[in-house]
Amino acid sequence: LPASSVHAVATANITDRDHRVVAFSANVSGGTPPYTYRWSFGDANSSTEANPNHTYSEGGRYPVQLIVEDSAANRAYSIVDVVLGGPPVITNVSIYPNPTYVNQYTSFNAVGDDPDGSIVNWHWNFGDGSTWDASYSSAYHYYSALGTYNVTVTARDNDGLETSASRLVQVLDQPPYACFYISPNPTVVGYPTSFYDCSYDPDGYIASSSWDFGDGTNGTGSYVSHTFASAGSYLVRLTVVDNAGMTSFLNQTVSVNVNQLPVAHFSYSPSDPIAGQGIYFNGYASYDPDGYITYWTWDFGDGTNTTAYYGDAYHVYSQGGPYNVTLTVTDNFNGRNHTTASLHVDIPPTANFTTAREFGKVGTPLVFDASASNDSDGRIVRYQWTFGDGGSATEAGPIVSHVFAATRTYTVTLVVWDDHNATASFQRTISVVPPKPPFAVLSFAPSRPFVGDAVSFNGSLSADPDGTIVRYVWQFGDGAGGEGAALTHRYTYPGEYTVRLAVVDEDGFAATTSSDITAVSQPTAAFSVSPNSIHAFENATFTANGSWDLMGSLVYHWDFGDGTYGAGWQTSKQYTASGTYHVTLNVTNSFGISTIVVHDVVVQPSSQGVTASGFPVGMMAIWAIVAVGAAVVAVGIYVRRRMHPPKL
Repeated sequence: LPASSVHAVATANITDRDHRVVAFSANVSGGTPPYTYRWSFGDANSSTEANPNHTYSEGGRYPVQLIVEDSAANRAYSIVDVVLGGPPVITNVSIYPNPTYVNQYTSFNAVGDDPDGSIVNWHWNFGDGSTWDASYSSAYHYYSALGTYNVTVTARDNDGLETSASRLVQVLDQPPYACFYISPNPTVVGYPTSFYDCSYDPDGYIASSSWDFGDGTNGTGSYVSHTFASAGSYLVRLTVVDNAGMTSFLNQTVSVNVNQLPVAHFSYSPSDPIAGQGIYFNGYASYDPDGYITYWTWDFGDGTNTTAYYGDAYHVYSQGGPYNVTLTVTDNFNGRNHTTASLHVDIPPTANFTTAREFGKVGTPLVFDASASNDSDGRIVRYQWTFGDGGSATEAGPIVSHVFAATRTYTVTLVVWDDHNATASFQRTISVVPPKPPFAVLSFAPSRPFVGDAVSFNGSLSADPDGTIVRYVWQFGDGAGGEGAALTHRYTYPGEYTVRLAVVDEDGFAATTSSDITAVSQPTAAFSVSPNSIHAFENATFTANGSWDLMGSLVYHWDFGDGTYGAGWQTSKQYTASGTYHVTLNVTNSFGISTIVVHDVVVQPSSQGVTASGFPVGMMAIWAIVAVGAAVVAVGIYVRRRMHPPKL
C-alpha cells in the first residue's frame, strides 16, 4: 500500500445473519480532515458513506476494502473479511493424467472450502457409472473403456449445502509395451540365437510380433531363433501391435563374433591305478577363450563314456591293461575340442570266500571256499586263512574246514597272493551258535487209500533250522519201511496203520513224527437168481453169492426194479406182472465203501391162469383155504372166551 500519514481501520458487524445485513464502520486517525470514504463490498457493490449498512444477496466469503482520503490527497487502506452462511466453494478440480488410458490409475483432486463451517463429504461421479465418497477431496479410478467422460465432484458442508464442479477426462487406448531379450548376447556365427518377446499390452493383448534382425532377414512370433552368417554388430528391432492396432517397437544391439574353440586338458589320480580301484579324472583345467565350457564328455577307452555339466569324474576299470582316455569339452556356442591321454591299469588278485552256511555251529566243521578268488591276468599261488579264534591255515588251499569250540562272533580273514606277488584280502564275520535239532513233518496222499493203491509219502517239509537234513527213515506200520525224502508204498490189507518218520540233520540230531493212515478195501458185488425161468406170482430167490470183502462182513441192499426193496445176503420176491426188471444190489463194507451191480431179470406171465379179477386160479384156491382156516380159528377163540371168561 502507498505510504500515508492517514490511518484507517475497517470493521464489520453482522446485524442480521438470516438476511445477511452487515454494518460497516471506518475508524480514521491522522491526516488532514475532512475525509472521503469509498467501500467496495466484494459483491460488485460499493458505498461512499463513512459507516454504511449493506445487504448481501447470498452467503459466502467477501473481502471488503475501505479507501480513506484526506484533504491533502493522502490515502489509507483497510480490508476486512465478511463471512456469511452459504454453500461450500470449490476453487479447483484437477485430473491426472488427462488424457488417461484404459485400466490406468487416474487420480482426481478438488480444492474447496466452506465459508461458515466445514466440508464433510466429497462425492465423485466419474461419468461411467462409478462413484466415490469420502471425507477427503482426493480419489482415484480405473476406466475400462475408451471415451470422454464428464467427471463431477460435489462438496457437502456441515449445513447440508452442496456445491458441484465438473471436468472432462479423455480415456485413450494404451499402446503396447515392447520388450524382448536375447540369449546369448554376444553370440557367434552359426549359433542359433534365441529372441524372446516379453512385450505386453496394459489394456488388451499383443496381436502380432515382428522381428527385423538387422541382417536383411525377418521373423514373426513371440519366440524365434535366428542364426547369423557373419560376424558384426546388428540392430534388432521388435515391432508389436496390440488388439486395438496400437504399435510399439524396441531396438537392441546383438554382437556376433567368430567362436574360438575351447581348450581341453585333464589329469588323473592315482598315477598308477589298479583294476577295481576308483580313478579320479579332473578336467577343470580346460577353458574357453571367449565363453565358458558347458559339457565335459569322457571316453574312458573301455566302452564306457559319460557327459556331465561339471569337469570331474570317477571311473573304475574292471580289467587291467592299457587304455586311451579322451576328454571332449563343449563351450556355450557348441564349439568342441578334445585331448587324449594313455594310462595303464594293473590287475591285482581278488580275494573272496563263501561258507557252506551263513553261520557256524559249535563242534561242527564249517567249510570255507575261496574258489571265487581269482587273478584275471595270472593265477593265485597262495591262500592264508586266519579264523579269529587263534587258529590259522598259512599254507592251505582254497577250500578248508574249521571247527569252532565256543559260541561267539569271529572275524575270518583270507589273504591271497598272485604269481606277481600282488596281494588281496577279504574278511567276513562268522557267528557261531549252538547247534539246533531238526523238526519232522510228514504228509501222504491219498488220505484214505484203497488196498493195493500207491500211497505217496513226503517228508520234504521237514527242516533243520541251522543246517540240512541228511537222512529220512520211514516205518509204514505194516512192517515195511524205507529211506528218502519222498517214497511210495502199497498196503496189502485194509486197516489203520501208524506211519512214523525220523529225520537226522548234519549235526547228528534226530526228530520223529507220526500219523495214522487207514487203508480201505473195495467190496465186490455179485448175485444170482433162481429159478432160471421166473413167472409172475411165483417166488424168485435172490442170492448175493460172489459178493465179498477183505474185511468180511457186508451190508446188502436190494432194489427189485418194481418199487420194492429187500435186504440180506439172500431174499425172495414175487413179481405181480410180467416184464423186464433192472435189479440192483448195493453192498457196503465196514469202511462205508459201496459197490453196485445191476442185472436185468425177465418175468414171464403166470403159469396158472388168471381170474376175472386178474389173480391166478391157484392163488384164489390158496386164499380160500386161508380164509376158511381163519374163520375156524376165530370161532374157536370165541367159544373159549365164552367158556372161560376173564377174571376181573
